[in-house]
Amino acid sequence: MAGIRDVAKLANVSIATVSRFLNEDPNLSIQEDTKKRILDSASKLNYVHKKINRSVANITLILTVSEHDELNDPYFRLIKQGVIDEANRLKIKISQIVRLTGEISRISLEKVDGVILIGQVQQGFLSYLLSVTPNLVVVDDETPNMNYDVVYPDLGNIMINYLDSFYAHGYRNIFYIGGKRLLKNYQNDVIIEESDIRESTYQDWMTAHQLDSHCYIGDWSIFDGMRLADELLKDVNEIKSPTVVIVGSDPMAVGVYRSFQKHGILIPEQVSIVSFDNIEVAEFLTPPLTTNHIETEELGKISIRLIKERIDNIRSTPVRVSISGELITRESENIFK
Repeated sequence: MAGIRDVAKLANVSIATVSRFLNEDPNLSIQEDTKKRILDSASKLNYVHKKINRSVANITLILTVSEHDELNDPYFRLIKQGVIDEANRLKIKISQIVRLTGEISRISLEKVDGVILIGQVQQGFLSYLLSVTPNLVVVDDETPNMNYDVVYPDLGNIMINYLDSFYAHGYRNIFYIGGKRLLKNYQNDVIIEESDIRESTYQDWMTAHQLDSHCYIGDWSIFDGMRLADELLKDVNEIKSPTVVIVGSDPMAVGVYRSFQKHGILIPEQVSIVSFDNIEVAEFLTPPLTTNHIETEELGKISIRLIKERIDNIRSTPVRVSISGELITRESENIFK
């Protein structure tokens, strides 16, 4: 069965031009002969275009974090803001913003044109969403899947870059403090706890370099960052120089700072600290925190562009988009300056 790509190829125009023309985009300006080629090509291929009714487009945004967690950690808040801003720019309507609580079972998803899900959920729930609509984009979960679009930060490579850099500067005492990958169901119950990509990458790298790994894993809060740092200091009789602690998120790093400062550990003179996210507070810590900046709003914006391609029938093949990080060098370590 012919698709929009076949029509575009036969008419010798772009897929986007075919889609915009057949959907009667008022902002599209093309020659009459181009219009005729598109119509003739569609006729020859017996292509039946499902015209999009823009007035009833129905996009649902599903969040796996609570409002409380969103306020405490700007990561997910900024992704959501990126989704909303790009949807407004492209004139896409988000008719529902749903959080994963028991209430979701009472919200109708039967007539949606597309779903964007931010966070990590069990495969069964994803299968349910795909049964509702093939236009599904999952943000912040890089688990391989061939059935839907995925947008995620490239945390594994960021971790490898940290490890390679410190190793090259003679560091062999390398610790990791982070959290678990939590898979949830539609009622927001955690049903599976798995190693996060930062933890698994760290473990694999340390094993490959024949070094002892030192992982301290809890939740992603400031409190657990402090608690896990306290545990680390109890386990280590003496801080050997050089030592680095890689922390899975900036909020956790705030807790690590508090613990080390409480115990009189000097940063970076005795211990270097690096992290992920580059939230606003990172540059106001003492000393300012070296971290990796992730364009979290861009994650949300890309998800809208991907779902628009699906709804416009421009593309049916699932894609995976990874966002690289940018190292923000400050004063919590001495090797990147």
